[in-house]
Amino acid sequence: MSLFASLNTGLTALQTQMAALQTVGHNIANANTEGFSRQRVELDAMPPHDMVFAQMGKGVRVARIARLVDNVLTAQIRDASSNMNRLNVNQEAMRTMEIVFSELSDADLSTAFSAFFDSVDDLGAHPESASARMAVIENATSLADTIRTMADRLREARQAVNDETQVVVQNINRIAEEVAQINSRVLSVENGGLDFDAANDLRDRRDLLLKELSTYVGIKVVETSNGAANVLVGSNFLVFDTMATPVATTLTTDRDNLINTPYFTTTGVELELRGGRLRGIVEARDGAMVDVIDSLTTLARSLAFEVNKIHSTGVGLTRFTSLTSVDAVLQPAVSTAPLATNGQVEQFITDTSIRDSSLVGYPADVFNGLTLLVTSGVNAGRMRTVTSFDSATGTFSFDSEFDRPMGVGDTFQLTGLKYAIRNGSFEVKVTNELTGQVNTFNIAVDLDKVLPDSTLASIVAEINAEVGAAFPSISAAVTSTNRLEIRSTSNNTTFSFANDTSNVLAALGMNTLFTGSGASNIGVNELIASSPNLVAAARTNNPGDNANALALAGLRTAKVMNSGTATLENYYEGMVGSLAARTAEVNDRVENQSILLEQMENERERVSGVNLDEEAVSLIQYQRSFQAAARFISVVDQLLNTLINQM
Repeated sequence: MSLFASLNTGLTALQTQMAALQTVGHNIANANTEGFSRQRVELDAMPPHDMVFAQMGKGVRVARIARLVDNVLTAQIRDASSNMNRLNVNQEAMRTMEIVFSELSDADLSTAFSAFFDSVDDLGAHPESASARMAVIENATSLADTIRTMADRLREARQAVNDETQVVVQNINRIAEEVAQINSRVLSVENGGLDFDAANDLRDRRDLLLKELSTYVGIKVVETSNGAANVLVGSNFLVFDTMATPVATTLTTDRDNLINTPYFTTTGVELELRGGRLRGIVEARDGAMVDVIDSLTTLARSLAFEVNKIHSTGVGLTRFTSLTSVDAVLQPAVSTAPLATNGQVEQFITDTSIRDSSLVGYPADVFNGLTLLVTSGVNAGRMRTVTSFDSATGTFSFDSEFDRPMGVGDTFQLTGLKYAIRNGSFEVKVTNELTGQVNTFNIAVDLDKVLPDSTLASIVAEINAEVGAAFPSISAAVTSTNRLEIRSTSNNTTFSFANDTSNVLAALGMNTLFTGSGASNIGVNELIASSPNLVAAARTNNPGDNANALALAGLRTAKVMNSGTATLENYYEGMVGSLAARTAEVNDRVENQSILLEQMENERERVSGVNLDEEAVSLIQYQRSFQAAARFISVVDQLLNTLINQM
């Protein structure tokens, strides 16, 4: 080899050590850059010169500048981060609901329940006391207000969780677009895969974006041989090569909330949510929060109906000369469809269509517009609107599917009312206020499915035929808004009700204490609130009668919930206990997941993080190598000078 070849050997050494020094400087400069992976120069000896008697080295070259990463660990961190953010949303939702229940405050629902039943107890002890009656009204109002406020806050909390969907989708689109752009740049820098894994800083930025993306939605990343990172959400591509698929949301309504559902705009396919904040949003919004909202609704419905069943058949200090039902009967139930028709799921046709052959023979489309009220099974108390009915097969459809499918054998009512009623009767008691004489008339509510069954119109006709015939001053009518109206034209002839085995009075809202059909609209009957003497403490006109007040007070210990296994207060305590248990479980899972993620991040830092002490050592090492290479070139230069000058 010539001295000129030796000079080239020194030059390659200088260039290589300079590249190494530059890489060390790059590491030091980015020691605090998020997502940066430590880089290392990998050196390779130049191909040697064959001297026949030996292989003579020709110096050094940079084989590549490697990015120190563990791709398996990177994928595991993405998955762990995705699950962590999913759990965080659930934890936030649980905390919000615990605040709503505020069971450690003086304004909690337990306190409101106790105050209401305490006032009813006091009314039983003092049935003719004006202050006791006012206390019942005030505490009933407070109880209803507390339930309604809780329902409103839960609905607002659920809406807030759902509204985050829009922000998350915007971030998903932003990140997906940037990943697609980086894919394009990586393909260019790495020459379509010929220089694979050379675009270190671009790959770091892409990995950081993919980690951020995983916090929003569960993803799977597949790197191609040309260096592009394809991103899948479920089985659909969010990013494919250099193209990103936009995501948008559809809008539906559920339980008075507007619900966003993300989907791919190009195909219309919903996103398969397997992690990230989106999965957490759906789990919290349609899982835990719905369970609590539905439980509160069930509690409110049961409270109102159980109290109203007793109150509607009681008597206050004064009786009625005019009364109109609080609730209307849905059309066309007034004149065509029965007030209620019982059924049982015999066969599923679709998620929104079921069959019950016992309905065969009812007029075509007679149930259209009525309510499908489920009376047993996992959806007990849930309601849907009937959209069509096939009288030949007993098949009917309803407007939307249930969260959990109804089971074969589940029972239901097709009704124009908000509460389930049954075959039975009720009594209208007419009092002559001058003589004190009381006459009782039995009004049948025929719902035995042997047509014709009772409609609101037929009940009105029966009242007029039975009561009106004996007391012409009393008449019943269907109002223009499909409500039951009973009126006496004489102040000396009043009426009240008793012994309702059909529950139709409570369902219609005749002489009821509470109004509404759920937690969001429960209230106190304005007629009763404005006339405390109408609070029904008695069951007869006798002074001092407290029988109805005692029956109302008995609801405190009556097992009317969970198929007769729990009281109203037990049910609420169970709700609170269940929420506390679920919150504790989520907190534990968040803590465990946080520890796991921290361990993975620490391991990533060990593999890919910049250690300034190590870089300082490398800096000195490459500095010395650079100085030695420079000295080598100087020596070769002197030798060349000697050789040239001697010639």
